[in-house]
Amino acid sequence: MGINEESGVTPYRQVMADIRHQIAYGALSTGEKMPPLSQIMSTYGVSMATASKAIDGLRDQGVVITKRGRGTYVADPPEVMRVGSGRYRRADGTTPNDHEIRSNGGTYDIHGEVGRMSASQVIARRLNIAEGDLVSTATYRWVTDDGVPVQHSTQYEPLALTRNTDAEVPPESGVPDVIARYDAIGWYVDQVKERTRSRMPSSDESRDLQIPEGVPVVTIERTHYARDTPVETADIVIRADRVVITSTHTVDRTDQE
Repeated sequence: MGINEESGVTPYRQVMADIRHQIAYGALSTGEKMPPLSQIMSTYGVSMATASKAIDGLRDQGVVITKRGRGTYVADPPEVMRVGSGRYRRADGTTPNDHEIRSNGGTYDIHGEVGRMSASQVIARRLNIAEGDLVSTATYRWVTDDGVPVQHSTQYEPLALTRNTDAEVPPESGVPDVIARYDAIGWYVDQVKERTRSRMPSSDESRDLQIPEGVPVVTIERTHYARDTPVETADIVIRADRVVITSTHTVDRTDQE
């Protein structure tokens, strides 16, 4: 592959993108030793400085890892396996994140902070309340067992529904989850809507999630409903280099007999 000079993308980023593509599609496997810089220079027609900058960038992103005296290898980065369908369930004793992480053999720590605030115009619209109404808040940060932060979320719940109940203060641990907490006070969640987008991170997000330069985030706007009443809404931000969103959809069979 050569460098596309007309693309407007700097050469080292083009090299990085192609190497990530090779890793994603199995041309380079986890644990495999990376080609030497001289081979990268030859393959892409770039200078030593450009090849080095590309590998440095991949190392900063956790895509490759350098072992002193042994060379550079394709890393096995921790991933958040996020189910795109059927992830919300009732009364199984775990949160959706717990269920997904444990079923994929992962271990993560969650750090939570709870509080309350006046609803902004955006949050008020999503919760169908008046701007300035009080909401309880919970901010959660998911960190891998290697200390890599992968997800940050803040959820908002209308205090008009939860005040003076056991659900008034969201748990710092995230357990019990939204569905279980609202079940306990007679608001039975029957629908969860999510809107997923991707974008580049803000400076705060880059700092909080330790996101390397050039790595985007996946953002999810989530709202729980009990019938037509929104009982919780959340903004979820996940490092795009650490998330895999999976979905299984059932297709109705047509009786051919």
